[in-house]
Amino acid sequence: MISFEQAMKLIVENPIAIEVESRTCLDALGYCLADDVVAPIDLPPFDNAAVDGFAVNSSCTAKARPILGEVRAQSQNGIFLPDTMTLKIMTGAPLPEGADAVVMKEDVVVIDDVAHV
Repeated sequence: MISFEQAMKLIVENPIAIEVESRTCLDALGYCLADDVVAPIDLPPFDNAAVDGFAVNSSCTAKARPILGEVRAQSQNGIFLPDTMTLKIMTGAPLPEGADAVVMKEDVVVIDDVAHV
């Protein structure tokens, strides 16, 4: 067996020319991209929840926060969240103004419409 350094030297000194070819998406199975693919715009065009949970402002240290309501994935942006409160939020929903984090629902205990985070 050769060392890592020897293997790297062999790779660098003996490059393999790889042909670049164009293929349709349907014919590209088993191939890899020659260049990065970059979207020209952000989709969705707003910050959104990656998990189901509770939207919070992380600078607030309150452990018990009243649940103000619910934000669903089809909700419109523009909802405001006061610091000491929380909103139940679904995956894909727009993050409310005033929120900068989502606590996963599995990490929250709800008692009488109050989320204990």
